[in-house]
Amino acid sequence: MKIKFHGVSNGYAYENQNLGCICLDDKILLDCGITNFPRPYFDSLDALFLSHGHKDHIVGISSLTLGLAVETDRKARKERDFCIYSPAGIKEKIEDRIDSTYKDRVGIIELNPGDKFRFLDEYEIKTAKVEHKGDCLAYRFEKDGKSFVYTGDAVPSQEVIDLSKNVDVLIHEASFVNKFKEKASSWKHSTSEQAAEVAQKSGAKTLILTLISPHVRLNNMEEYLTEAQNVFLGKIIIASEGLIYEL
Repeated sequence: MKIKFHGVSNGYAYENQNLGCICLDDKILLDCGITNFPRPYFDSLDALFLSHGHKDHIVGISSLTLGLAVETDRKARKERDFCIYSPAGIKEKIEDRIDSTYKDRVGIIELNPGDKFRFLDEYEIKTAKVEHKGDCLAYRFEKDGKSFVYTGDAVPSQEVIDLSKNVDVLIHEASFVNKFKEKASSWKHSTSEQAAEVAQKSGAKTLILTLISPHVRLNNMEEYLTEAQNVFLGKIIIASEGLIYEL
């Protein structure tokens, strides 16, 4: 599996850091915080999986679906439906973002914590409840004996630990450093140390920290990494725009 990070910022985009968006194998998007997509994606993408419905995770849906519509009409995209998977309860938010020219070609599939299913006859997918503001899900993807978990915005929880048990890669939101721990708790986000604790308890092999607060990215990255390294004994990667990780 090839995981490419197109956006790694949380809250707002700045400089060269887009809002959260990951692409899996050029077929699946995880969250949609970007509005400028590589043109080949308009042919290759089959689905978008949303962790939740906050604006910084769905802002790109209008641009994405307009591009899919245009490329389908000009025959650059093979005629087929596009699926948006999301936590139950945010369907109306999604529908409001879909470009009007593509609404009849998008299927919105609402998921609940604990759901398990096979997608494209190659990915085994599981969901778990995430503690954040509103209806939120974490996803576990498995293919050919490899696995990763994506949390979206999340505070540490047993549900995510269980979902991530012995996973190859845990991609965990970590917006803050410890000196902003109270703010993280209030806003239902994680520190890098808390994400590392989840990785250590779950037995994850590699931890990728993403969805980082712009203030922390610009001012606190040394302590951000150190605080995670003090807890997690495995490999730690700080996500950056354009990072590609292959399992």
